[in-house]
Amino acid sequence: MPTTEADSLKTRYLFDLENGWTIDGSPMTNKARWINHSCDPNCECELEDNHIIIYAARDIKAGEELSFDYGQDYFDDFIAPVGCKCAGCVE
Repeated sequence: MPTTEADSLKTRYLFDLENGWTIDGSPMTNKARWINHSCDPNCECELEDNHIIIYAARDIKAGEELSFDYGQDYFDDFIAPVGCKCAGCVE
């Protein structure tokens, strides 16, 4: 959807493609919506052929939570006001 439309939604499950478009990740069928933010993430996201691909940025231990950096804008708007609760920040 156009980013201007996404900006009016109440959901926070949005993935900004930085080209004027945003993907609404709120449907429960979207398993990537459960990947949390981390200031020291173990995954990276890349856009390839109109698909978001999630790659391991390092070895991930069995049972370890998957995480990626949600980006500075999201952090400033939603995380910083309440304090970051990622594993690296609460230890």
